[in-house]
Amino acid sequence: WPVPDTNEPHYLGKAIHYWSPEWIRKDFFLDSPDAHDVFYFTFGWLSRYLPPAQLAWAGRLLTWLWLAWAWRRLSWAVLPRPGYAVLSAALLATLLDRAHMAGEWLIGGVEAKGFAWAMVLMGLERLLRGRWNWALACFGAGASFHALVGGWGGVAAGLTWLWAGKNRPKLLSLWPGIVGGGLLALPGLVPVVRLNWGVDPEMVRQGYQIYVEIRLPHHLDFLAFRPDFRLRFLLLCVACWLLSRSVLRTQPTHQLPQNQQDPAMDMLRRYWWASLAIVGCGIVFSVGLLPWPDLRISLLRYYWFRLADIMTPVVASLFLLRWVAEKTALLAGENDTSVSRRAGMCLPSFGQCFLPPWFRRGRPKSAVAAAPWAAMVLATAGTFLHLAGYVWVRAQPTVPRAFTAHKDQWKNTKQQLADYVSWRRMCQWIQEHTPPEARFLTPRQEQTFKWYARRSEVATWKDIPQDAPGLVEWWKRMNTIYGTGSNEPGHRWVDSLAQLPPEKLRQLARAYQARYLVVESRPRLPFRLVYRNRHWAVYEMVDQVD
Repeated sequence: WPVPDTNEPHYLGKAIHYWSPEWIRKDFFLDSPDAHDVFYFTFGWLSRYLPPAQLAWAGRLLTWLWLAWAWRRLSWAVLPRPGYAVLSAALLATLLDRAHMAGEWLIGGVEAKGFAWAMVLMGLERLLRGRWNWALACFGAGASFHALVGGWGGVAAGLTWLWAGKNRPKLLSLWPGIVGGGLLALPGLVPVVRLNWGVDPEMVRQGYQIYVEIRLPHHLDFLAFRPDFRLRFLLLCVACWLLSRSVLRTQPTHQLPQNQQDPAMDMLRRYWWASLAIVGCGIVFSVGLLPWPDLRISLLRYYWFRLADIMTPVVASLFLLRWVAEKTALLAGENDTSVSRRAGMCLPSFGQCFLPPWFRRGRPKSAVAAAPWAAMVLATAGTFLHLAGYVWVRAQPTVPRAFTAHKDQWKNTKQQLADYVSWRRMCQWIQEHTPPEARFLTPRQEQTFKWYARRSEVATWKDIPQDAPGLVEWWKRMNTIYGTGSNEPGHRWVDSLAQLPPEKLRQLARAYQARYLVVESRPRLPFRLVYRNRHWAVYEMVDQVD
């Protein structure tokens, strides 16, 4: 998507401010405590040499290349033949978009969790190859970038070890990975612990409540998830379970003794079950702790559904292609004695899976013989249609998702483009004609004001602090500035600051030391108009500031 993507102004703004505190001074969100210091430290230094847009593209390319490399390694651990990694990646991209339950994503804008997910995929690949110490180190490094992403990856590895039975390594042999992973994770865990250290417990409770029940229930609370999202995730889990039972117990390079499982496939299956066990805990806490709301919100803030939201598409894409490859090899072995003698159950080449069964030697008569070929064709067609849809979107004039996140980006494209151009022109004027220390009252849902205008805002819906005192203050500002006093859905917030009485706007300007007001160009407000275009207006309220 065009820069900036939905979360990029939020996280890259923090990264820039981390290295250059003079960049947008006295901003409520940017000055709040940091929770991703490793990401800001290791990547944010580029902001001293690159402007924000170039910084975003540099981060995207780095994240995508790292993810691609990690995915190729993981895919080859399951399907060690050329070509499979490409289709499995396409399947993964499709399922991530179409089958998530809690809104987690892997491929997108640049932020801390993109690097963390790359480390988790690397750790999973090491796990499938039996390199437990290296796997634990990777999960620890992932936790240093993002405590929850890498942390849940490590927890799932621990559960996998518990369920591995006789195949698990001795605990004493894992001490290098446990110690090394723990030390690598510390730089990411310390800032998180530091956020609420010594804070009044009642304020912490209020902060958790705001975080879980008000701001992010669509990521954290199972009861708040859309029913269709729950259903599609359940269907994907059922499909993964059926595939896991159908995948033959064979080794890709040589035939194993009868009834012995491929260690990599068995490990992948167990790791997926571990991620679902974490989901089960999240569901129990969401549903079963309703009578104990304080305990409920304190537990739900840990993103129990995040790992499975990614791992289920990962497992589905790899299991499906492995199943197709094994069935294709089996059919080829049954109808070609030379293949059967040569390699037993070796995985076929990528192209062989697209060969219709009626063109093979022996021509199997059973319609079941066409199942792997049909699955391969349908999977390829589905991913092609999904990705081709994005190609079509890219060919159209498209505005950044950070600007349209609160709007319907698929309708009124021309109107949104005109609105976006007006917004950019207004922000450019602000950057050139207002003091660097000026603070603005801006629309509640806009996310790109700091990105383009380089000026401080009083508060916005997207930019929430991570510490409890900051969350409580943020919620107070939201209600004071934009609240209507109603708790009814759809009526809680004013649609525009222009709807507020002029006297209230004056009071807000005094209270938050806001020198300027940004609103829609109509209606005209009784303040000093300093800029106006077709869609947006800027009013100076200097006489309202003490």
